[in-house]
Amino acid sequence: MKNILIVGGAGFIGNNLARKLVNEGNKVFVFDDFSTGLMSNLLDMEKKVKIKRGDVRSFKDVEEFVLESNPDIVYHLAALHFIPDCNKEPEKAHAINVDGPRNILHAISKLSKKPRFVLVSTSSVYKPSDEKIKESDPVGPFEIYGKTKLEGEKVTQEECEKHNIDYFIVRPFSVYGPFNGVPQVIPEIISQLKNGNNEISLGNLEPRRDFIHVKDVAEALSLFINKGRSGEIYNFGNNTSNSIREITEIIKELLKSSGREIEFKSKRERFRGDLERKSLVGDDRKVQKDLDWLPSFNLREGIKLTLKEEGLI
Repeated sequence: MKNILIVGGAGFIGNNLARKLVNEGNKVFVFDDFSTGLMSNLLDMEKKVKIKRGDVRSFKDVEEFVLESNPDIVYHLAALHFIPDCNKEPEKAHAINVDGPRNILHAISKLSKKPRFVLVSTSSVYKPSDEKIKESDPVGPFEIYGKTKLEGEKVTQEECEKHNIDYFIVRPFSVYGPFNGVPQVIPEIISQLKNGNNEISLGNLEPRRDFIHVKDVAEALSLFINKGRSGEIYNFGNNTSNSIREITEIIKELLKSSGREIEFKSKRERFRGDLERKSLVGDDRKVQKDLDWLPSFNLREGIKLTLKEEGLI
């Protein structure tokens, strides 16, 4: 049994990771400000996890809980994720996405036995490319979110090397699954479906992404307890490329099989212009090799499970 601290453990990826680790018999501590993460995400584990409401921008909050939990491994998932929010409040994005990891690492450095540290970053740090992106490919984020996450990576590298902390940086691609509170494309579709809409309004349907189910992300993250090469960066994806249009076709077919006819409309006013990448697809062979891991869900299976858990089929 390990002591495991998940910073941002009430969020989309965090609560799935917490559930997996609890089910494996670990003692799990969750630190979250509940600004986007929900207490309801943790209700089924309420008696099995230690939860603290706190802000990663507050070193006092962070230090108290790090010392209390005395973790063997720390997963840092807390972030200001939604790109429009980051663009609207760049100082807040920097404080959470850069100063947050720094506070956690400063607190960790005071422990006599240093835990492993896993920073969950983002594929948005990469320079735009039409090819599959490897971890060694150039970085070049062009919006506040990606820029602050890349700076958070640099803080992690510097602090961990300074304090002799084993660390791993993860760059997930397009993570999807049930109950995602960030209004990306699949959550937006689900939201409109739950509102009773049978004509779903979206933006550009042509961008291609590397979609990975949240349960596969949680599975891969859990392996860092014992595996992985310290100091390495890992892409997390499905090693496949799918367009938004393909997503809509899968959802349309699955709903039709359950008796609901829907249509998708691409609306020009929903296009993101220069902020939208034509392609963001990862080469995920490194994590598969180092962690001896493969995703369990193909895209159709993952979307079907998501729609089922959301009560739509």
